[in-house]
Amino acid sequence: MSTQREITLALKALATAALRGAGYATGSADIRGFEQTASEPFRASAAGSVTGYPDDAEEIGVSLGPLVHHLRQPFVLRLLAPDIAPDQAASLDAMAGRIGAAIVADRELGGLADWIEAAAMQVIEETPFDSDQMQVGEPVQVGEVTVIVEYSSSDPLN
Repeated sequence: MSTQREITLALKALATAALRGAGYATGSADIRGFEQTASEPFRASAAGSVTGYPDDAEEIGVSLGPLVHHLRQPFVLRLLAPDIAPDQAASLDAMAGRIGAAIVADRELGGLADWIEAAAMQVIEETPFDSDQMQVGEPVQVGEVTVIVEYSSSDPLN
């Protein structure tokens, strides 16, 4: 398994663990994506939803002797508060805070990364549409958190 894939799975596991039992109902948040073709739910589960989108990794440097490639890969985490949350903004803030605390607790992502950092959450309002572009619900607030993972590898393709 490539280092990039291991990091993707570790970030997904981090989000899953951070939000376990954090919802208004029993269970964990619905964690989706972390693939290029992630699908988003129209509605959040009772514990909220997170959809991860990896962006392309970029090489930020090379060290010689031995050859080591230093890479940076952004991930966008889209947070959707539980439908039954009385205050969606507060719920999004709590979800982002739990993910942020998990990142601070493990800055090296279990030894896979050199450093991991989350940017401030951006809250946007979206109206859900179906495949025919028909509105299927009321506007909802969505939180977007960009997570930057920097890592090193002797082979950028592996």
